[in-house]
Amino acid sequence: MNGEIGIFLDPYASKEVVRFVKDFTSQHTGRVVSEARQLPQLDDCKLILIGGGDGTANKVVSHLYNSGAEYHIGLLPSGTNHIFYNNLLQIARQTPEQFVKPRQEGTLRPSYFHPGKFGEHLFLVDCGTGTLEIAIGNLNKRYRWVPGAIRSKLIPVLSYLNTLKPSDDVTLNIFSTSPYLGVVKAFPNQKVDNSRSLTHAWIEGRLKAVRLNKLLITLACWSRGIVPPQSILKTEQVNTDCDAMQGQSLWVDGDTIEIRQDAGMQVKVRRERRVFEIVAIDLSLPKGQQIQPNSNKPYPNGFRQHTR
Repeated sequence: MNGEIGIFLDPYASKEVVRFVKDFTSQHTGRVVSEARQLPQLDDCKLILIGGGDGTANKVVSHLYNSGAEYHIGLLPSGTNHIFYNNLLQIARQTPEQFVKPRQEGTLRPSYFHPGKFGEHLFLVDCGTGTLEIAIGNLNKRYRWVPGAIRSKLIPVLSYLNTLKPSDDVTLNIFSTSPYLGVVKAFPNQKVDNSRSLTHAWIEGRLKAVRLNKLLITLACWSRGIVPPQSILKTEQVNTDCDAMQGQSLWVDGDTIEIRQDAGMQVKVRRERRVFEIVAIDLSLPKGQQIQPNSNKPYPNGFRQHTR
């Protein structure tokens, strides 16, 4: 497989991306897989295309991270959540032609991204152990059929209501590599590219009622584009390894996964030292038109939303 282009395509990929992949593989030698167990088939490829959302990108990048090899990765938006893709649009995007163009000796690709790591779990955007985050991940899976624009407004409300159960605790404990949490600019001081820091956000309070009120105020502030005060939502910039308490479940890049280790176990959270070369593949430009190396500027209307 050496010299081929590896493609991991979400089984529920959009028609636009499926058409692109068919056209792409008719012009370039490539191998397309769509199941996690097939990922080792791409290990010999130096160029990797991912068609999927945050969870799919995490799955592929985590596998490549564990393989230890160097890859140039291109991301196509074709899943449920596209926070990572939209972040990359701001710092590093290429046309398909630029992505496959051989690198000249001594030159660097335009993206230098440090993923985060929670214990042994890699995250590209964010992770958390709070009850709100876990509810968001579970509800995202349940309501994948709801259009993304509606779901982004509905899920936080449903997740908050889910915390009203008397038997459940109320916590928020998030680590983020991105200024965005969903479509909300929750952590404006967080940088994406060439950054070794993380934003840690959490809610404090001895009584459940106090934490619940703080959570409601936090969601209300975020929905209006307001940064909650420190008295409501504690935030800090983490530049070195820090300790965090682990729950039974972990929210990683929008999905909730079960953790087999003991709840309450202390783990290390950090921004990885290893740099990944990842770019957003921009299909919006006419074929043949190139993106200049220094033109990675934000779109004038902010993040573009890609939904199925």
